Amino acid sequence: MSKRTIFLSGGIVAIAALAITVLAVQIMSSTPASLKAPVAGAQPATGSVLQAPAAAPAATVSVSGIGRASAAPDIARLTIGVESLQPNAGKAVSEVNTKQAAIIAKLKALGIADKDIQTTNFSVSIDRGTQPRPGADGPVSYRASNTATVVVRKLDQLGAVIDAATEAGANTIYGVSLSLSDNTAIVGDARNKAVADARAKAESLAKAAGVKLGRIISISEAGAASPVPVFAAAEARGAGGAIETGELTVSAQVNIVFAIE
Repeated sequence: MSKRTIFLSGGIVAIAALAITVLAVQIMSSTPASLKAPVAGAQPATGSVLQAPAAAPAATVSVSGIGRASAAPDIARLTIGVESLQPNAGKAVSEVNTKQAAIIAKLKALGIADKDIQTTNFSVSIDRGTQPRPGADGPVSYRASNTATVVVRKLDQLGAVIDAATEAGANTIYGVSLSLSDNTAIVGDARNKAVADARAKAESLAKAAGVKLGRIISISEAGAASPVPVFAAAEARGAGGAIETGELTVSAQVNIVFAIE
């Protein structure tokens, strides 16, 4: 072997030894993750999630407010009908239909609109009389009924409507109720009063506790009742003087959460 060959072989061996040395140094300087020094305050690495500390709950005050508003009714509803008891079903039906047609004609003559007259019940039933003796059938009669709900939009006509109906043959008048044709304004007034009531309560509580009331965080309505109807028992005649309109009352309730500054 020549000197040149020996020289080249020795150089290759030296380069290989140098590469192995560098690789060993890199391996020794790379510490496995499991051997790293623990970080103060850190959670264990296996199956853990780092989380920020929970924020303290905001200081709040929760109150309920109630508001009420009243208004005079401007509309009336009542049920007007005819009943007939006859030994023949056809005769009973004919009588109630004829009289109810006459009643409706009278109401329309007073200005009651078609849309404000609605038939709500028509029925025919058997009416068995008292048994003459045990086990024997009593006389059989037929009871027919025809009733309609009528809306009166001018309360000063209510007495005239009832009088006209009875004159035309009505023998059942009931369920007279007074209400509002539009309750939007009165319900809104009640809500405004409920919110004002809730704020006044919250401010009183904040003052007593020595804190300052902040913004509204949430507000919800617990309920706004419809105007409470007034029911009256109408007399067969001269009913205009027997019915007092009075006032209707609506209530609203709200729940409000205020922040405390």
